[in-house]
Amino acid sequence: MRLIKKFILLFVTLSFIGCGDNTDTPLTHLVSSIDINVSSVEIHSTDAMVQIGATVHFDDGISADITNNVRWYNSDYNVTNMLGGEISGGPQNGGESNVSIEYEHLSDFITVTVHKLDLNSTRILTNSEVNATGTYIFTAVGDFDNGDTNITLVRNLYWTASNGAIVTVEDGIAEIEIINTGETSVNVSFFDDDTSDKNITYTIN
Repeated sequence: MRLIKKFILLFVTLSFIGCGDNTDTPLTHLVSSIDINVSSVEIHSTDAMVQIGATVHFDDGISADITNNVRWYNSDYNVTNMLGGEISGGPQNGGESNVSIEYEHLSDFITVTVHKLDLNSTRILTNSEVNATGTYIFTAVGDFDNGDTNITLVRNLYWTASNGAIVTVEDGIAEIEIINTGETSVNVSFFDDDTSDKNITYTIN
């Protein structure tokens, strides 16, 4: 009987302690500002996509990445392609657009400058002399209105080849397998502008 009483007394004591006031309060971070992690972006109209990010700053000095949590906006999809925080030149050859973000009641924006390709400057390069059937690597290069020259073109270009040649394109670089003798024409166009095509014909005996 005494053992039972001691057990009951211990249970009541522990229950009383467990039900005491909880003085812990959840920590709350108040958002003070947000920003895009670059002040501006300059790209070529044929560059690969570049990644930008967004950051939130709290009133206690803590910051956190919110690239995937903000709403992204683009003022001109003809000038700039955008997917989340990834940016590249749009179907128009050059221009400016504003990219902005919103998070809760705050916003930020930057200007994206897309440098125009000089369509008359484009050239086709190969990894070796094309003088027999086989597989060759073709690259297009060009100059831009900001003075950059001999830049490898990655986007907004389209490769084709005649005479049954097999064309595989990755990141703007064309791997072309010439499988038949005779004349094979290799063509690259830019921004769906047929007047800017570059074409080279190879004769394989």
